[in-house]
Amino acid sequence: ASGVIRPNSIVNGDDIEITDAYNPTVRFTAGNGSNTATVRYYAIGANASGTASNLATAINEAGGLYLRATVSGSDVTVTHQRTGTRGNSMSFDTDPDGTNSGSWTTTVYQTGIDGGPVRARLDIWPTPGQDELDRVMIYYRRGWQACDSDNALIPIPDWVETLYLTLV
Repeated sequence: ASGVIRPNSIVNGDDIEITDAYNPTVRFTAGNGSNTATVRYYAIGANASGTASNLATAINEAGGLYLRATVSGSDVTVTHQRTGTRGNSMSFDTDPDGTNSGSWTTTVYQTGIDGGPVRARLDIWPTPGQDELDRVMIYYRRGWQACDSDNALIPIPDWVETLYLTLV
């Protein structure tokens, strides 16, 4: 799925909640604060395109969402990064607390990736800084089907997908 978010007249405290159908909903709030897995803060820019750029960065840094955001002018295009039926589902709540309904224009297109098995993904969090050596050690053991290319999908039935993701 993909969608467009346009920040219209954002002020400090304006929120938008984004759901990717896999992970807990994440609330993005204009202003300053401590980021958590489900609450992310972004700065209001000097203009709408600056605010859009800051919001896109906050979305891309939210490691708990399978979404990628790009900016064109003052539009933030959000695209789901997972295959399968849930990869065709995404929603924006532009007025989660009933205080800022006029601050956003949003559109969601349910034209995501065709159904099928999901791609394997390994999330590492928190991300170590570039100057931190020997911070993370990962062991990998081969045990699934070999892939021929970067675009190859591993055939996993939908009903075992959650178990597979937990194991990965």
